[in-house]
Amino acid sequence: MGKNRFVDDSEVQRIDLGEGDWVEIPKRLSYGFVSKFAGMEGSKMEIATKILVQLLKAWNLKDGEGNTPKINPETVKTLDYETVMAIMAVVEPMISADPKALVGSKKQ
Repeated sequence: MGKNRFVDDSEVQRIDLGEGDWVEIPKRLSYGFVSKFAGMEGSKMEIATKILVQLLKAWNLKDGEGNTPKINPETVKTLDYETVMAIMAVVEPMISADPKALVGSKKQ
């Protein structure tokens, strides 16, 4: 039996952010998911936000009151820059062999 070439969205990988914090994203991305973002217009931040909102499956991150907020555009936009960069360091290579082709090619 050969390799399963179809993506199962329930298979996730955990990104360790340190200090016990983590996020979960799919282990593999489907062609359909990646193609939604190819050639997308907007700033790197806008594109990264759209990708993260759709990609993040779960997290254990806490807000200032100790609650775990839902994953949505507003909460993703309030993540600290270091956290977003740590997540995107794992995500960008999954999206494109040349991350600049997806995220860096459009006008800022």
